[in-house]
Amino acid sequence: PLDIPNPSRGARPLRMVELAQQVNDRMPQYVIQRSATLLNEHGKSARGARVLLLGVTYKPDLADQQGAPAQEVATRLMELGAAVSYHDPYVPHWNILGRPVPRADSLYEAAADADLTILLQHHRTYDLQGLAVKAQLLLDTRGATPAGAAHRL
Repeated sequence: PLDIPNPSRGARPLRMVELAQQVNDRMPQYVIQRSATLLNEHGKSARGARVLLLGVTYKPDLADQQGAPAQEVATRLMELGAAVSYHDPYVPHWNILGRPVPRADSLYEAAADADLTILLQHHRTYDLQGLAVKAQLLLDTRGATPAGAAHRL
């Protein structure tokens, strides 16, 4: 039998990749919307809110920041008037919009002080149970915290 190429056979996997990319591209904006809603539900505005970003790298337990959604999340939060700080054991210095972002030395103190803590990357060094106890408000974008310990996307 002749193997006649089916043009639709190759299109579906490519379309799935394209759709996955669209979802990934929209995720930072969704994180911002959820953050603003959570703050609002707790009587706070994004303007003036202290927001701690956890894990600003592209992948867990690696220092590579290229393509990390943390850049866009931080930028949008700053545009809304939030005071953004970060913690990442792999990133000693971080700049957004040409300005240095304050780095939290003590993770638990920073989480307790922040109006909202957002877990962007789950590094193995993070004790999420302990973090959930200390944070005033925790948004887990990775689904990594114990059930009921944080708000999830």
